[in-house]
Amino acid sequence: MKFAAMAGSFLLSCLFLLPLAPAQAKTKTGGIIIHTAYEKTAIHSLSDRLFLKEGIRLYTEGHYESALKILQIAFDRGDMKAGRYIGLCFENGYGVAPDAQLAAHWYQAASLRGDVTATYLLGTLYEKGKGVPQDIQKAMDLYLQSAYRSDHVSAPSQLALGRLYEKGEGTARNLSKARYWYARASKSGSKEAAAALLHGEH
Repeated sequence: MKFAAMAGSFLLSCLFLLPLAPAQAKTKTGGIIIHTAYEKTAIHSLSDRLFLKEGIRLYTEGHYESALKILQIAFDRGDMKAGRYIGLCFENGYGVAPDAQLAAHWYQAASLRGDVTATYLLGTLYEKGKGVPQDIQKAMDLYLQSAYRSDHVSAPSQLALGRLYEKGEGTARNLSKARYWYARASKSGSKEAAAALLHGEH
């Protein structure tokens, strides 16, 4: 606990030493403007991981404004997951005014670095037309990109694919594919998918 507190104090002190994200050099990816510097390969040094860990701790405890500052630093230093948490803050209005377009921006940035959950969250925005033009096919593509794992990380994407195939949204209705994705999601830990399979709702 003492070490964690010392680490947190150290990271907060670094807020005044490190620059924030660059304001220039932007590129469009999938209709969303992304800083080109955000596409660099993630850095995995101990100090960089500490920034992310502290940012997530502050986020989890509800200290969103402080979390955003730390997470911005973590992202600027190459972290893959930090952009997802920044996006969640903008989507839900945690520590900032709600802004779905900025949420999409940050989800896209984290997705470019390989964050599976951010890819799924970006898909939900496209499915709803929240902060981006509604595009169910784009949402399905993003769900497919983030559905390859066999654990809880990919379960939401697998469940979403099952639901879309069941309802025929963005694609032709296909109950066989719906069952396939519900089964994948269930094995990945989704209770909702397991219930759908049990009750034959698809």
